[in-house]
Amino acid sequence: MSLWNRCISDAKPGDAEHVFAVLDQNYSQPDRYYHTLDHIKASLTHLDNIREQSNQPDALEMAVWFHDAVYDSRATNNELQSAKLFARMANDNALRRFIDTVQRLIMVTVHPSRPESRDEEFMVDIDLLSFGLPWAQFIALGEFARQEFPHLSDREFDENELKFFELLADRPQFYFSDFFCDRYEAQARANLQKKIADLKTRTY
Repeated sequence: MSLWNRCISDAKPGDAEHVFAVLDQNYSQPDRYYHTLDHIKASLTHLDNIREQSNQPDALEMAVWFHDAVYDSRATNNELQSAKLFARMANDNALRRFIDTVQRLIMVTVHPSRPESRDEEFMVDIDLLSFGLPWAQFIALGEFARQEFPHLSDREFDENELKFFELLADRPQFYFSDFFCDRYEAQARANLQKKIADLKTRTY
């Protein structure tokens, strides 16, 4: 990871390889179907499209790598634990400002409120890019996500999904950045409306 060596001062030989090995192990856990390295690779591809518009592209890329590093579908603090993992691995060998920025970018994927900076907008939009894909791809990725919740019944999963989707649909804009809004907003809205309608018609 040239990114690690570039951003972490006093990085020792082999540190970057160790970091990638940890991330690879985490993202390759057998109970992951959506939150995998494929998701990270897709996110990095979208990041490349806006890198020149980012205020801190290295911090944004680091946040993409780490934002789902810790993932337990039964937990509610995955983002926080992922942010803490990054800080531990950076081990005070990065500027405190850089660590804080990466952690803040990871935490905005909780989707608590409107992002406060351009890079936060990019991070949120990249995290939700699957909603703006063609319908068949959107549904396929949704099926992967469903497999990560074997402990929930179909009814429980659908009810949780409906609540989240309706919150997203209530936003004035689905995507916050102009770049992603111009390219994916219409498709994301169409996918949301169709999926919400489908969830509301299911009976148990």
